[in-house]
Amino acid sequence: MAKLSLLATLEGHEERAWFVAWSPDGKLLASCSSDKTVRIWGRKAGGGDSQWLCVAVIEEGASRTVRSCAWSPCGKFLAVVSFDGTTSIWEKVAKGVMLSFELLASLEGHENEVKSVAWSTDGAHVATCGRDKSVWIWEAMDDGDYECVTVLHGHTQDVKMVAWHPSEPMLFSASYDNTIKIWAEDGDDWYCAETLEGHTSSVWSIALEGGGERLASASDDCTVLIWKRFEDAQPSGGRWRRVCKLAGYHARTVYSVAWHARQPLLATGAGDDAIRIFRESEGSSARSDAPSFDLEVTVASAHAGDVNCVAWAVTAAAATAAAAAAAAPHVLLASAGDDCLVKVWQYDAS
Repeated sequence: MAKLSLLATLEGHEERAWFVAWSPDGKLLASCSSDKTVRIWGRKAGGGDSQWLCVAVIEEGASRTVRSCAWSPCGKFLAVVSFDGTTSIWEKVAKGVMLSFELLASLEGHENEVKSVAWSTDGAHVATCGRDKSVWIWEAMDDGDYECVTVLHGHTQDVKMVAWHPSEPMLFSASYDNTIKIWAEDGDDWYCAETLEGHTSSVWSIALEGGGERLASASDDCTVLIWKRFEDAQPSGGRWRRVCKLAGYHARTVYSVAWHARQPLLATGAGDDAIRIFRESEGSSARSDAPSFDLEVTVASAHAGDVNCVAWAVTAAAATAAAAAAAAPHVLLASAGDDCLVKVWQYDAS
């Protein structure tokens, strides 16, 4: 029977923990909070997965809540967004055995609260979104600065989250207006290629499957929707269609959804204080036009308050199929909650 076991409780934030992000190599975990800080956690030498230490704290750069953070694909930079309207880019610097972060750039333009930040897979662009209903795309310049290349308008309410497609110039945004928009590049211009409608309340979180052919979305309507891209367009012109709905599992708002990069696993964090793990049903696959998911694990009191974020650890690809099978049962999940805590969990398939 699958289970989710608590490995470590990371204390240090003084107010609500909003978000957690694993470094690309899975060795560091960044968390951010209403206490205006970002904390970087790393495994204690020789301590294994259950021993974690705070190895750095970013205390400058934000005058209000730090809402989200994201590692660059190379793992050298960390983007941080705040309710003060700013986005800051920090460079990781190793000084002997210590780890520190130096401010590389400060991006300004949003009128007020910035809610989410995401790097493109090639590291060339950073996307941000916020309460001002806009999505901004910034380009990394050779001199270390960042230039805004476009501001995207189309949502009618706060934009909660942005996520890049893993292999194509395509950006997804989720909003309080109950929709998900898909933005595509056409030469030097960006445009709204599709608007996905299906949720009946605010969309809080979106996550793309590893190959980018399916999207999961989580909402205030207490559901998770699975969307798939088809080659043939619908009469409306859209290619993305809803193929599955996870309903009846969450008692309150689903604030976060995370799709494991290499396994058919979905994790959710919700306003009912619970973390849930769903596995795609045996016989179902990404090729299915009507996939199904089974609820494998429910941790009823994962945090003493809302679970604001869940994130699977990123692990290096296994060299052989045998190695992949051996590693499959053992994966890590991080969570952040209203109780000011960050937690590290171990998922075991059996």
